[in-house]
Amino acid sequence: MTTKSKFADLDSLIALGRKYNTLMMPGESEKNFRKKLSTIVGLTSKDSLLATEILLGKPYQTFNKEEQGISLAMHALVSGFHRAKAEVEGDSHYNVSFAKFTTLLERKGFEKIFSKPFIGKRKEGNVTEEYTIWADYSRGILASAESYTSDPNEVGLNDAHAYLEISLPVQMEKLGELENELLDPIVSGCRAGLKTDSQGNDIYIIRKDMRDSFIDFLKNVDASGFKTNNPWRMYKEHDLWLINYSESKLGSKTWGKRIESKISQLPEKARKMIGLSK
Repeated sequence: MTTKSKFADLDSLIALGRKYNTLMMPGESEKNFRKKLSTIVGLTSKDSLLATEILLGKPYQTFNKEEQGISLAMHALVSGFHRAKAEVEGDSHYNVSFAKFTTLLERKGFEKIFSKPFIGKRKEGNVTEEYTIWADYSRGILASAESYTSDPNEVGLNDAHAYLEISLPVQMEKLGELENELLDPIVSGCRAGLKTDSQGNDIYIIRKDMRDSFIDFLKNVDASGFKTNNPWRMYKEHDLWLINYSESKLGSKTWGKRIESKISQLPEKARKMIGLSK
């Protein structure tokens, strides 16, 4: 009798062991193999390639065709594992619905400050979507999110980004080991650029894909002790992609004016938060 794992994706992972018997040690029990896979997936976070390297005990550069196949299967399974984990923990993931995601934002104190319907033009036919902008006034975070309707009964989340600034207490090269450890989970996996303001302060300009464990990201920000700028100090350094998927097809020459138009429609409190109003 086998023991069911907490997350159903481990039941899929065990199928790898059956299909590729080289993954299981001679005489290794299925229960022990499950435990080993669970540990590997947990330790390697979302890095399925690293998980495969640990499982096979060799670097990816030496994978043969069968082992490359294992790596591809592991990618799908690790993604599924973390998607299930996010569901259990109430976090975001790449398959979260638009409704669940917006509820998640509201629970974390975000306020919807802009909402506008737009026509999503696709081969299957035109659909009405929603483009939204949100503000977390306590942390100084601006966020955007848009819907994507794959069918009338399934409104998914298409793009979702959060924009923020984090001030470092000292220049980057002077950070201690502990401070670097606290900073790493915040900037890794983000589009993060280190800038220096006119006073010589080092500031990280961050754009975070909110579809990927956003609640966990917020926890890391809060636990780090680093200050988020509120208001922002370096508005012009942000790459604000406030464009819906239909607008993105109109060409880059139109994007700037469309972004400026949305920014101009934000409430004064939000404009002050991002450093545009005194």
